[in-house]
Amino acid sequence: MITLPLHPGETVLWVGSPVPGFHRRGATVFLMLFGLPFLIIGVGLFFYGLMQLHKSATMSDAGLALFTAAFALTFGSFGAFLVFGPLIAARTAFRDGRPARALPQPQGLSDPAHHRAGTGTGPTRRDRLAARTAGTRLGR
Repeated sequence: MITLPLHPGETVLWVGSPVPGFHRRGATVFLMLFGLPFLIIGVGLFFYGLMQLHKSATMSDAGLALFTAAFALTFGSFGAFLVFGPLIAARTAFRDGRPARALPQPQGLSDPAHHRAGTGTGPTRRDRLAARTAGTRLGR
C-alpha cells in the first residue's frame, strides 16, 4: 500500500498512472500531419538561409539571410512540436501520473486553495461570506 501525506479529512480516490500510448488517435494523426509541412518547410528554409548567408555580397543580404534562418527556426520548431510532441507525450504520460485525492470543501466555498497549508492564498471575501452563512469559520 502506498502511504501519502494526506491532510485531515482527505481520502485517496485512485492511485495509478495513465495507460501509455495514443488516446485520441484521430486528433493526434491530424496534428502530426498538419505539423509535417511546417517542419519540412522550416528545415528547408533554415538551410536556404544559411546558404544565402555564405553567398551574400552586402550586409543587407547577410541580414536578410540571418532573418530567414531565424524565422525558419521558429517555423520549424512549431512543426517539430506538432509532429514529435504527441509521440513524446504518449511515451511519457504513464511516468507523470499522480495519485488523485479528494479535498474536503465546506458547502458554498469556491476555492479549496485556502485549505492547504503554505499556499500563501487565503479565503476570498466571497468565501468568508459563504462560510458565515454555512456556520463555518475561516481564518484570514
